[in-house]
Amino acid sequence: MSTNDPAVIDKNLAFVTQVMAKFHQMERDSGLVSSNLKGNKLYDAYSDALEFWREKKAQAELGSTVEIHAGSRFANYLKTQIGEYDTPVGNWNWWNGYAVGFNANGGAWYSAPNSPARGGVGRWQKTGTDSYHVHWLKSNTDDYFTLSSDGMKLEGKFDGKPGVSTRKC
Repeated sequence: MSTNDPAVIDKNLAFVTQVMAKFHQMERDSGLVSSNLKGNKLYDAYSDALEFWREKKAQAELGSTVEIHAGSRFANYLKTQIGEYDTPVGNWNWWNGYAVGFNANGGAWYSAPNSPARGGVGRWQKTGTDSYHVHWLKSNTDDYFTLSSDGMKLEGKFDGKPGVSTRKC
């Protein structure tokens, strides 16, 4: 999940808006006022998330790179729990049509389309700020690539050939 993807923004903004509407409906049904809900951890978390997704939506619509200030608790949660993809951990559409995955422990795997028997494992490591290396054990090959700033593309030399791989969402 990339928090810069318009589809992700729309989906999450709609969900959080519905949750907040339910909070406000409960408020009306019970005769409470909004100030009674403030301080409730769940209410505060969703309120914070709503501000985060609203700012992300505005940022996406304006094509702005302005930093998001609202929703700081939620933004920090995303960065630590879901991630802004500052590593290759996750699943990828590999440059050659294979499915590839990177685990947080440095392990990697690949499988050929429509042929799970044609696959293998490897080890990956960080080699620079946004640079990585993976060694595929079965084929004894190496890939060297750079992770894009949004965490959605790997570009580099795959077994010596230039290519681009994209993150599966």
